[in-house]
Amino acid sequence: MKTYFILFLSLFLFSCSSSSDDEVQESVPQLTTKDISLDDDGLLKIGGKITNTGGNQISRVGVIWSTSANVSLENYATEDKEELFSSNEDFECRSKKIFLPNTTYYFRAFAQNNKGTALGNVVSYKYRNVIETLDPTEITTVSATLNGKYYQPLGNLSYAGFVYATHSEPTIFDSSTASAATLGTMNFKVQLTGLTRNTEYYIRSYTKIDNRYYYGEEKKIKTAGYFGPAGGIVAYDKGVTTDGWRYLEINLKSVGRYYSDVGNSSLQAKWSISPYSYLAGTSEKMGEGLNNTNFIINKISGESAAKFCKQYSVNGFADWFLPSKDEALAIFTSLQKGGMSLNNGLTTWTSSEIDTQSAYLVYFGALSTGQKFWASEAYPVRRY
Repeated sequence: MKTYFILFLSLFLFSCSSSSDDEVQESVPQLTTKDISLDDDGLLKIGGKITNTGGNQISRVGVIWSTSANVSLENYATEDKEELFSSNEDFECRSKKIFLPNTTYYFRAFAQNNKGTALGNVVSYKYRNVIETLDPTEITTVSATLNGKYYQPLGNLSYAGFVYATHSEPTIFDSSTASAATLGTMNFKVQLTGLTRNTEYYIRSYTKIDNRYYYGEEKKIKTAGYFGPAGGIVAYDKGVTTDGWRYLEINLKSVGRYYSDVGNSSLQAKWSISPYSYLAGTSEKMGEGLNNTNFIINKISGESAAKFCKQYSVNGFADWFLPSKDEALAIFTSLQKGGMSLNNGLTTWTSSEIDTQSAYLVYFGALSTGQKFWASEAYPVRRY
């Protein structure tokens, strides 16, 4: 037997017509059901509007609902009553019921006078999923940041996490992350590590309510460590495209020239051949390597690691630059943790200046500093 829920307000009064009783044609009320919406706390706003009292005093109003489109007053559950508040002919409330995720409900407002009970029109509302999987971000060879959003009325404490696998539609019986506490409507994130490079993973957020698991939509990622369009290695993936790019691809070989005073066996570059000038305009942040490179070239007329990268071209791609500190560190950390290296190792200049004499280096995968006149590897990076 389907159970129908009723919200009602007793003794809801409306003024009657000023005409005498014999001039009034008494009837049941007439009303409409209000459109359903969510408030800021995630509660459903439900109600109705009385358009005609039927010439009688209104004794009761409310809203019934069901998962069936055939909504009626039969077999309703009287123990599930909640008070409604009203204003003139309008009545509305915020329902604190927890509706099932991904389920369509049908609502009808009702009003009652001494002639009977009238129902308004049927209004449908599909209650959204309680959990949402947002785009994963900061994808490396072995890790990714997983993002989700949890929707529940304020004050409802629960837990949410992620499940993942190399096959579609993972469940709690596959691999899962530690769960995060969720309260009301909020975003949450989990750092996922221990992945295998160059591998596709399917990810879904999940939560558990009343011993039942609910899953968000599926997202697919591919861990870094694969060849990019220009023949380099894609070592970092933002997960989303912003500012016109998503991926960082690093060239396999460093660029520069051979310095006779150094005796180097591979191409290297000096950050600047004018080591005692401070440019005062480079950034250390992710996404700033290209701007840094252009800035350095405009400030330094002679050769530089930035210029060697900017002038590099291979496989029809000429959009290379010297990475910023944060870009280089993210790339080389990703490569190192994924068990990968480049032809000349894991050391490179960055385009982030420190002071008059020094700039940032990534040395064997770790952040370091170097004198600008030193010759070191300089790996071109491109983004797309």
